[in-house]
Amino acid sequence: MKDFSEFEFDDDERDDLELDGYRSRRKKSGVLFLGASALVMLALLMIALLSQSGNKSAKEAFLEMEGKSPSHTDPETYVEGTGLRSEDLKFWKLYESMESAKESETATSTATETETKKETESTEPSTETETDPSKDGKHTLVVHADQTEDWIRIDDTIPACKYSDDGFEIKNGIMHYYENGRDISHLGVDISKYSGDVDFERLKDAGVEFVMIRVGSRGYDTGALTLDEKFVDNITGAEAAGMPYGAYFFSQAVSDVEAFEEVQFIVGALHGHKVTYPVAIDMEIVTGHSSRLTKISAVQRTGITNTFLQGIKNAGFIPMIYGNKEWLLTRIDMRSLQDFDVWLSNDGKTPDYPYRFSMWQYNTKGTIPGITGDACLDVSFVDYTER
Repeated sequence: MKDFSEFEFDDDERDDLELDGYRSRRKKSGVLFLGASALVMLALLMIALLSQSGNKSAKEAFLEMEGKSPSHTDPETYVEGTGLRSEDLKFWKLYESMESAKESETATSTATETETKKETESTEPSTETETDPSKDGKHTLVVHADQTEDWIRIDDTIPACKYSDDGFEIKNGIMHYYENGRDISHLGVDISKYSGDVDFERLKDAGVEFVMIRVGSRGYDTGALTLDEKFVDNITGAEAAGMPYGAYFFSQAVSDVEAFEEVQFIVGALHGHKVTYPVAIDMEIVTGHSSRLTKISAVQRTGITNTFLQGIKNAGFIPMIYGNKEWLLTRIDMRSLQDFDVWLSNDGKTPDYPYRFSMWQYNTKGTIPGITGDACLDVSFVDYTER
């Protein structure tokens, strides 16, 4: 800016100069003001467009600012001052394409959900019978010692029971099983110190073909091994009467080492005797007492059972598992033991067990000549003397 203080002017000249300076400054200020206003308006326009984009398309917001209402049905709507239709603008086309794809995706999703729902509804069981384990033929009922019940799913990988209920018949208190009109059952009894003095000749006369003799037991609390008090008398009496026999041991082993000890104990007791029927492990939870077997898992009991049976087999005997339905289906894993013969304990007129077994203890309170008091009656479906 020039400094006019060194020049002398009259009053009119000074007034004209001051007026020109004022006008010049006012003009520059006006230009700056207009520029700033334009920037503010542009910023407001952008904010307005962005704020409306959440609920409206850019096309709608633009048309509203131009004082027009958007038309979704008029393809000839022009953008004012451009001579272009809205569909000629690429960013609008892209927006509409995205909207169209979104609507198509929503429609497809809805259709898919509808079809899925229909398919699900069509495959759901339509009757109560299909979901009732007591009627679906795929489960079997297990009653526990405390009288609680469970429906256990039958495992198709384990060989199934092949006996027909129609084949069982009781005659004069004795169980028989007929297959193709032929009696294939063999009557037996299992005996121990609880059977008292056994008259083997009377047993033979009553039709008994074999006996299962208890060798001994392991204490369910102390774990001590004990020979059955009547073992020597029973094995001697059976041999004297020419009665085929097998043996069993009441096991409470809680380790493989103890299982092997029991095998050694049995082999020693049977040494020098001709055993033609199986040697079985009788492992049970002793109700009302602190049984050692409650302290180990089903997996452990299965492993111990396998150790016992393999030891019996290696000693030259036929190994066998004794147990009731609850024990065999819930206390051990028969999938790992299915290669061994099973001696099922199940009082009744017909056996209730889904898998293969070769011997059945059908009455634990029976009566038969030769045993005083309750007798445990058995049926073998195999003549082990021929094996």
